[in-house]
Amino acid sequence: MVNPPTRENLLPQILLKGGTLILHDQEHHITTSRADLLIEGDRIQAIEEIINTTDSMTVINCTGKLISPGFIDTHHHLWQSQQKGLHSNQILLDYYHSGNLASSHYTPDDIFWGELSGALEAIDAGTTTVVDHAHLNYSPEHTKEALRALVTSGVRSVFCYCAHQRVATWQPDFSFEKDLIPEWVMTTFRELASKKPFGPNGRVRLGFAIDTGFVSAGKLKDIFAEVRGEGVHLITSHATRIAMLDTPSAVKIMADDGLLGPDVLLSHANHTTSEELQQIKRAGAHLSSTPITEMQMGHGNPICLQPGFFEVSSLGIDCHSVCSSYLPSQMLTVLQSSRARRFEDLTAKNQWDASVGPTAEDVFNLGTIKGAIAAGLAKEVGSLEVGKKADIIIFDGRTPSMISVSEHDPVSAIVFHSSIRDIQTVIIDGVVRKDGFSLTRTPIAADPDIKEGIVTEEGTLGWEAIAVKLDRSRKRMKEKSETVDQEVARDGLIRAFLENLQCGSVQGKTTADYTYNYNPGSLITFSIGSLEIGQTIGKPLLTISDLMPIDTAEFDPKLINRARLLYSLTPAQGFETPIVINERVEEVVAEFASRINLDSTNLSDLDNTLSSICGELKLRPKSVSHTRNHLRREVAGFKVIRDVRIPTQDEGHVLGDVYLPLQHQLGQKYAVLMSCTLYGRRTFHSGPDLENEDEIMAFEKAEDDWHSTSTDVAIQLPRGSWGSSWESQRGFENIATFNTFSYVPHGYAMVKIDPRGVSQTPGSRGVPGEIVGDFYDAVEWAAEQSWSNGSVALVGSSYGANTQWNVASLRPKGLKCFVPYATDLDMYREAAYTGGIPTHRYLSDWYSRVQKSSPKWKDHLDLLEMMKAHPFYDGIWEMVNTKADQLDLPCFLAAPQIFIIHGRGAFEAWRARRPENTHLQLVDCNYYPWASHEAAGKILEFLGHHLKGNQYPKLERVGIQMRLGYKTWYWRKENNWPVPGTHYTKWHLGVDGGLSRDEPKGLPVKEFTYSSTIPTSGKSGVSFYSAPFETDVEFAGHFTAMLSISSSLSDADVVVSLWAVGEEGHVVPFGSAGQPEPLAKGFLRASHRKTDPLKSLPERPWHTHRQEDNAPLSVGEVAQLEIEIYPAAGRIRKGWKLRVDISPSEHQPDIVGYNPLEMRMWYGEGHNEGTNTIHVGGERVNYIACPVVPLKEGYPNIL
Repeated sequence: MVNPPTRENLLPQILLKGGTLILHDQEHHITTSRADLLIEGDRIQAIEEIINTTDSMTVINCTGKLISPGFIDTHHHLWQSQQKGLHSNQILLDYYHSGNLASSHYTPDDIFWGELSGALEAIDAGTTTVVDHAHLNYSPEHTKEALRALVTSGVRSVFCYCAHQRVATWQPDFSFEKDLIPEWVMTTFRELASKKPFGPNGRVRLGFAIDTGFVSAGKLKDIFAEVRGEGVHLITSHATRIAMLDTPSAVKIMADDGLLGPDVLLSHANHTTSEELQQIKRAGAHLSSTPITEMQMGHGNPICLQPGFFEVSSLGIDCHSVCSSYLPSQMLTVLQSSRARRFEDLTAKNQWDASVGPTAEDVFNLGTIKGAIAAGLAKEVGSLEVGKKADIIIFDGRTPSMISVSEHDPVSAIVFHSSIRDIQTVIIDGVVRKDGFSLTRTPIAADPDIKEGIVTEEGTLGWEAIAVKLDRSRKRMKEKSETVDQEVARDGLIRAFLENLQCGSVQGKTTADYTYNYNPGSLITFSIGSLEIGQTIGKPLLTISDLMPIDTAEFDPKLINRARLLYSLTPAQGFETPIVINERVEEVVAEFASRINLDSTNLSDLDNTLSSICGELKLRPKSVSHTRNHLRREVAGFKVIRDVRIPTQDEGHVLGDVYLPLQHQLGQKYAVLMSCTLYGRRTFHSGPDLENEDEIMAFEKAEDDWHSTSTDVAIQLPRGSWGSSWESQRGFENIATFNTFSYVPHGYAMVKIDPRGVSQTPGSRGVPGEIVGDFYDAVEWAAEQSWSNGSVALVGSSYGANTQWNVASLRPKGLKCFVPYATDLDMYREAAYTGGIPTHRYLSDWYSRVQKSSPKWKDHLDLLEMMKAHPFYDGIWEMVNTKADQLDLPCFLAAPQIFIIHGRGAFEAWRARRPENTHLQLVDCNYYPWASHEAAGKILEFLGHHLKGNQYPKLERVGIQMRLGYKTWYWRKENNWPVPGTHYTKWHLGVDGGLSRDEPKGLPVKEFTYSSTIPTSGKSGVSFYSAPFETDVEFAGHFTAMLSISSSLSDADVVVSLWAVGEEGHVVPFGSAGQPEPLAKGFLRASHRKTDPLKSLPERPWHTHRQEDNAPLSVGEVAQLEIEIYPAAGRIRKGWKLRVDISPSEHQPDIVGYNPLEMRMWYGEGHNEGTNTIHVGGERVNYIACPVVPLKEGYPNIL
């Protein structure tokens, strides 16, 4: 009997009283002893037969209990908790894309709950130390959340920060990110290294994980040198060999490069040779076996109990998504399988041995002391010794499964008979983490950098609360994973592996049709004469990037230099002609080879030499920007063929750019998306004079800048400026067409054509009928190309939408559907004279931009003057209108809110067409980028269905951007338009300046008079306000205004704007960028007030706008105006007010920040100042009819 030692620092004490201790001697043999064990602070203070208790001690009665060192798990992916149950019947190849790479679906928050749950499951199973191979690194935030979870959990761990393969695309083709180790990966590592270790008492150490097969030898050496220089505790790597992939040996790679050392821990290593084993032993490195996953997934038999391997081995769980985190399960599995294999071998040799072979002690040690040795922690954990960390498990030896055996053989009791339910208590670092067979409550760490104590942010959570968080995350992961075609991913994964491994050596020679001979799986060297460009493994399709190491960045100077040299050896701007390496090219390159340094990091080093080479070959060198543009497309999986001459039926031609997925080289055929505009094909409009090298370089630089710079950088083109708003945008690559990067990678060819008189296509611009004919001929041409599957869709927005209707009505061969996104049908009402008010400012700017895009060619007629010459609706306008009811091809429509131009035609088309093959969207005022970003997913579903035969549960019929104000909105899905359940609510103008649901009948007429001119400050027009809304109300659809107006002049422009006003009295900004934007607006010139009752609808008046119906105002005459307000959608919150402005123009100076586009010529601008008056009360009718739709709450903001 001894007294406890004197306590100087008053550290907490825990006394384990009367248990059976499992102890190790110096040779790691196990003895057991019934004794007391005293913990003080985080360490074992004493082990004695009897230790006296004191009042300050926490005493745990361990009678009938087994006291074991905590288990050491040397290989585990703790973040995978949400995937449990998904991989029980998978081999490695299937698990790799559905499990390992599923980290691409995780947000940092998902990582936190997955990692925390995995760590707590390990603790619950008696693991006190885990080596966490954390291949979850999609951002610095993912890593920091994983670390925060480890600190929170209480487990001792080596967090092995991982440089791993990250998914770039799942579909239509699976691909990895090109750069395995971008700069942010190592920057984040350095930040972590500066803060290590983490958690109280430095319980979480920093390690590093990397798989050697995907990194060049030089790069690998640099990484090992850096991480060792930063003092990482451990470096771990998978050492997995799969026969079908012929993966290289991680042991050999490291040994050859002198990288093996005592800080290296290799997982699996099932096919390690005897020579490699000796290299491991000489270096002092170690191995981790994970028997259950290895035996299932095709790694082979675990090696940890094989002769010679035991002394350098340990055990891990690998994936708790496959099996439980209970390490004795691994012990028993490998023990019994090793015994079985041993007896099979003896039987095969006709031999017999009376011994059983490996013992329970052997595998127990693999999960305790030998695990500690492998993890570099043997001085602190792995055995019960005075001075070591208090990482301890208490088993109940009296449970049904443990009774008797716990007395006979405590180690066998744990290995053969125990389960997680037998673990009563787990102590880590002297802190009880499991007590009474249940996990203790977990304080949530606010930050992974905590050194002393836990700082809580979310409080202390029990397991049930954590389980709720995990299950919500699991459901999100399930939804994301269900969007992935697992067969495509599996096949893509195989290709990705095969493309990036090294073997053999053979040289091939390319031919004029881009082909070369090779032996599959052999190493190929590409060179120009003696100048080596690079090496890669032979495969059916290669690109220049394949000649570089897999971890080469997209715009690594070494890659740019090689690509620039090759691209410069063709006169083509794209891939319209091959790069031919003939004897003449070899001679010239050989002449300058001594001046060529393809590995230079200075991109200008190649300039002079390349100019000399191209000068000799009578070629133009490609610029760095030109090269970067090609490489950017290559990374996305496609290429461009520039300036293709597309024949027309009149023996002329138009020019087009063809964007093709790279797989077309292997015979793949694709559906074609086609666009035609007046603006030119290049970024962001126009195109270069092909005889002007400076212009070619300028347009390539503009494209590169558009992709690689912020909106602070204006895109400069050698054309007249379109204005800063156009030059700073980064939403659309090319105006009025869809972005190639949004569609071509999904398995489409894309053709953008310039009709005659546009950019470099010769001819006069605007010859009647010519654009339709050119576009029609181009569609039929595309349907017959070798890369086309014969199915074509027309796509585009604005002018690129309007050009589609007449072509589609002619039904060219191959045309299956069309997407006129933001379109006009009635050019008078929807573009030139909205509400009878001339849009001359907008049209003048538009016409100027068209001319700036194509300065080489003249206009056939002056469109602007033609429009001005026809201020009323007449036969000219009738002739250019589109008849949507005469076309039954599947169609995807869209209209922008508030912009007015393009805001009406889609709804008129919807009414005229068959609803079963028509789709409609009401989208943002800034609609240009929507088709390539927010709405691209829905459009791709539509195209996939009609061009590829893809089946979807239900294509969305109607989608609405429901604006909520303050930069927020949600996507509302409906089955019809108008929205089912729409109720048109009238808000009447009141004599008190208010808005009311009640008509102001019986009240004296009150006149609200305002100036007919446009003020530059103060108030414009008059405003009417509702009372605060008592509930949230959503509007979606056509609005209408009915007003009683008079004027001191012979005419008046009446603009009606609806605004939401917040509780603080300010207008709620409905613009998606946070700018003031009305809920809805519409306008009418009073003399155009005549409506056609046959064409009018209750929610949408139809004004004739004919000259014979024009009715100027008489002084004193009160006219009744019914004003069309184009469809819009928005929510007014409870407590907000509705404000209605009636004004002579769109300008409203009293709303700060509201700057409507200068589009129209207002009546008040060209006449002397007068006054307009609204007459309210009496029998006068004045109201705004608003489309109230059923409220939807909790709607996700997704398309």
